[in-house]
Amino acid sequence: MDINAIIKKVLDFKNTEKHNWVRKRLKDFDFSSKNHKEWFSELCFCLLTANATAEGG
Repeated sequence: MDINAIIKKVLDFKNTEKHNWVRKRLKDFDFSSKNHKEWFSELCFCLLTANATAEGG
């Protein structure tokens, strides 16, 4: 898939009900509550535990 196809998919997604749901859901999180190191740690945890248990990650 080339970059233009990816861009089109992203732009098409912005016009869906799912996009609206994601935007509303993001408002439930307080992103100012953690510093950069804590967010990096969270990101690593999520990436490492994909399709695994939290303990396995």
